Amino acid sequence: MNILKGTPSPLRLALRTREAAEAIGVSERTLWTWTQQGDVPFIKRGKATLYPIRELTAWLSSQVQRSPAEEAARLVEWHKRMGIDVVPLGGGTTIAVMGADDSQAEGGAR
Repeated sequence: MNILKGTPSPLRLALRTREAAEAIGVSERTLWTWTQQGDVPFIKRGKATLYPIRELTAWLSSQVQRSPAEEAARLVEWHKRMGIDVVPLGGGTTIAVMGADDSQAEGGAR
């Protein structure tokens, strides 16, 4: 079954280099470069290089670039969870502000 046109068989756990490159839309050379750099999940057994479908799918999803607005919202939420004050600025942007305890933790008030 062509993995690009449907769900791979549940018995199929991994792809060879050509199949994996086709599935993610890059050349075999690009995939091999990423493999040698350790950027993409793979299994090497003897001469065979295999790309586990589940890990390859998760890796590809993790490579998605967030828009600046999505990244800003994620950072604001993280700062709030960490208890760091976030002060709104004009134009819909925000800035994180250190609390009073932070200056003492870095060597006291000056």
